[in-house]
Amino acid sequence: MNKIKLFCFPYAGGSAMIYNKWEPFLDGSIILKPIELPGRGKRIKEKPMTSLDEIIEDILNTIESDIKVGEPYALFGHSMGGLIVHQLLEKIQTNKMPLPMHAFFSGKGVPHIERKKKNYHLMDDDTFKKEIMNLGGTPPNFFEYPELVDIFLPLLRNDFSIADTEIHTQKYEQRTINITAMFGKEEEFCEEKRNGWKNYTIGSCTLKYFKGGHFFIHDETKEIVKVINNELVTFAKV
Repeated sequence: MNKIKLFCFPYAGGSAMIYNKWEPFLDGSIILKPIELPGRGKRIKEKPMTSLDEIIEDILNTIESDIKVGEPYALFGHSMGGLIVHQLLEKIQTNKMPLPMHAFFSGKGVPHIERKKKNYHLMDDDTFKKEIMNLGGTPPNFFEYPELVDIFLPLLRNDFSIADTEIHTQKYEQRTINITAMFGKEEEFCEEKRNGWKNYTIGSCTLKYFKGGHFFIHDETKEIVKVINNELVTFAKV
């Protein structure tokens, strides 16, 4: 049986640790590889990177030895992590490295259609905190702990700065990989930003919907992993 490496990337302000709870539900043929970015988790002492290009280079340095001909892998990213997956695919293809067999875009609309920006990173602290709470995913009493806010807020602003300055282009390249796009049923994405993923591949493209809003990823663990298993395990048994 083939083993498939699943590289996972977190949302803005998130740590790779969010994916650890997937382990018990993943099929035995899938090797979970959560990727930690600088400034969080086990890399908390490192300075966060301020550009997407820097992040992509850092990730490639981390996973390059794992991306080998004949060793299948897949990519998963939620929100900003989905943006990372998209840009990482471009870099992998430019460098003529083996492409993944599957890409999972979670809570992320297509990048070639510009979304309505709020420019979170430019907001004053009070407004920024309120908007973050409205997005969900942050415990209601989190901002009551100044020592955590001092660490978390600059990191979150930095990540949102990267996401808010995403470059949009009407050009997109079709690849041979399969794509699954996942959304919360209450997420505010226009139909074009959801369905547009079908234009990014000549392979299969499936859209999946889950209960909840943007941070359905926290509450729908079993259902999300079930989709991943269904998409990857058939290949593993070949």
